[in-house]
Amino acid sequence: MAPARTFALASDINHLRELGLAKGGSLDNAIVVDGSKVLNPGGLRMKDEFAAHKLLDAVGDLALAGAALHGRYIANRPGHSLNHKLLKALFARQAAWADITRPPEDAAVAA
Repeated sequence: MAPARTFALASDINHLRELGLAKGGSLDNAIVVDGSKVLNPGGLRMKDEFAAHKLLDAVGDLALAGAALHGRYIANRPGHSLNHKLLKALFARQAAWADITRPPEDAAVAA
């Protein structure tokens, strides 16, 4: 998963650069797609590189939770924005999570 590169549509490159984004982007560190064709001379590094990059993004985004997450992650067309919304929704719902690195508060009362 680690060698997976980010990707962009060839038609979006100029717009991204106008916005001040993709400044360091090149065919060495990003996959550029035009229709169904990969423009990188060497092609993909692995057959599932697009999916591997999305998984790499999710791992990084979810690591921003600040603690190890134990759960199941299923996504359809994920991205940074969706992963951020997931974490916000998770932490907004107190009953949906527990800090398992320390005993529950009521365990101290029972002792």
